[in-house]
Amino acid sequence: MLGKSYEYPIIIGIFTATGSNKKFAIMTLVSVVNSHGNIVVVSDRAISDNYESNKILLPSTNDYTNQPTTIVGYNVKTILVKEILCIGFSGIVYEIELLISDIEDYFLHRPVNKDTLMEVFSELKDRYSCSAIYVLGAQGNNKDQILVLRSGYWIIDQSRIDLEIISSGSGAADWTSEVLENFIIVEGELFDSKFSRQFVLQSCIKFLGNERITQEILSNGWGGGFDIIYYDDDKFKRLDNVAYAFFGVDISNINTLTPLSIIHQGYSLGNAIIKHYEKRGFQTYVIPELGNKTVFDDNVCSESIAYEVISCIHLFKEKEHISDIAVLFWDNDPSNVEPTLFTTREGGIFGIKFRDIYFEKLKEAIENYLS
Repeated sequence: MLGKSYEYPIIIGIFTATGSNKKFAIMTLVSVVNSHGNIVVVSDRAISDNYESNKILLPSTNDYTNQPTTIVGYNVKTILVKEILCIGFSGIVYEIELLISDIEDYFLHRPVNKDTLMEVFSELKDRYSCSAIYVLGAQGNNKDQILVLRSGYWIIDQSRIDLEIISSGSGAADWTSEVLENFIIVEGELFDSKFSRQFVLQSCIKFLGNERITQEILSNGWGGGFDIIYYDDDKFKRLDNVAYAFFGVDISNINTLTPLSIIHQGYSLGNAIIKHYEKRGFQTYVIPELGNKTVFDDNVCSESIAYEVISCIHLFKEKEHISDIAVLFWDNDPSNVEPTLFTTREGGIFGIKFRDIYFEKLKEAIENYLS
């Protein structure tokens, strides 16, 4: 059943993000996480420039940073080639744009397979100084036949059984550490593509939550949100219509559980569309895919729908912050078509509705944590 509804004011506006056109702007995190043969490719969105220092609008807060940072813009840093090849990048932006152009030109009239990928990789791997990782999917979901090629500098962690993390950029070490920590929680479970991306989402919301209260990772030139690509049904897919939900609750009465911020993420024409809802209103952000020359229509609708939701609950006791817990929620019943949350307009009032079972599971998680 669909239950609680929360009202939100009218839209604040639409912000179209741009990366830096400067020569030294860099892309700061891309990571390939292979858990039990399930591939998830993650990248942050920040574009940084060590020669710049400005306050910037953050999609995670709907506000400008308190202090100047080296972040100068945002981009989607991964591309998909004919749905079977995923490529991620870190390094100098203008070099990456040239590399993307070379890759797209090569595959314009060629099939994507192991032979053509090996050929273009050999041709381009020493042409540019940026880091690039190429992940070629396997037909029939044969996980042993997934091909990964990389050029440039990468941190590789194989310290855990059935987990490999390959990361590049200024956020690589922190990201790897967080993924390793979250993998402990789910180790031993039956893994599929959904479960693999769920524990990756748990790492994403940890950094988004930190970004909302401190500029620590922003000071290192990375962050600004995450894009996730996973492999399923013989195709790479962007994780679409997912929501990061932040709640507050007084532990003396879990019925005080209240949404503070809902960050919905979707895609259109390769660009990320971020809609951040909170009490004071909501903001829409258009984050362009790197190298994407498609003209985007800024007339983005305010409606959203999400089936997969990762939640962060801030626990308070008499207004004193105690701790935070992360809760994963998705529905394993293939016959169920109800979204976890969606926007509504009832009686001329814009709001968000949540499934009753979602709130029940959040309260159950709080009780389990406190017991």
